[in-house]
Amino acid sequence: MLIFTPEYNKLLTGENITMTFNEKIGVTKYWHKDNERVAEGRSYTITSARVGHSGNYNCRTNRGHSATFRLDVSDGPVILQAPPLVYRGSAMVLRCHSRPQYRVINTTFYKDDKVVQTSTNDLATVIIPRNQQVGRYRCKRTLSWDEYVTYTDEVSLHIRGLFPKPNLTAIQSPVTEGDAMTLTCDMSLSPHRQGTEMQFVFYRDGQIVQEFSLSNQYGVQSAQLEDSGNYSCEVRSASNSVKRRSEEASIQINGEIVGTLA
Repeated sequence: MLIFTPEYNKLLTGENITMTFNEKIGVTKYWHKDNERVAEGRSYTITSARVGHSGNYNCRTNRGHSATFRLDVSDGPVILQAPPLVYRGSAMVLRCHSRPQYRVINTTFYKDDKVVQTSTNDLATVIIPRNQQVGRYRCKRTLSWDEYVTYTDEVSLHIRGLFPKPNLTAIQSPVTEGDAMTLTCDMSLSPHRQGTEMQFVFYRDGQIVQEFSLSNQYGVQSAQLEDSGNYSCEVRSASNSVKRRSEEASIQINGEIVGTLA
């Protein structure tokens, strides 16, 4: 699970953010920005953010990776902030944020150009109910320093499903004939579904090799050439109301290397 401090997708230059991938103790984690590695470890902190820190981030391990999220850094005086990850069916908080040296005169939130909330004090946030997420949001804020100036900013939301597509990975790759082989079906549930019991099934070339069970791993003690194929996994909720299937992963079992005596 990804945790953000503060929990927003946009920063003003000079501010800080910490991202934490709270998964699998003991697994090495690498943070990537726009597909380039920028850090190693459970957490990654950006201190005194610059515009150049804007980009698409995720955390990767040898067993899978986190959801990809967008972070933007602005040098403007006002920004509209939303959670980095927005899930369907959950309420969210939007924040109209400005630099502390300005005095706030009033703030107005809009959805699709209609007023959602207006305030004549420093009220900076609005709660969007779960059934009103989809749309274009904007905030307008009048600030005072030497004179009154009005600024506006907007945000587009990417609403994610509560049950993402699972990711199938091989703990050991490549695999040589006779080696043990283990496949893992990873699924990063949203924070709102962490307690949901999930069941897993594994396929090779479209045929079931392990029926639905609570185990997210499929193992072969001594892999043979015929174990090669295109593997995939499928996840379903215990109530069978939701099913998600992974992309196929091609697993090739290499022939055993036999040494020769000189």
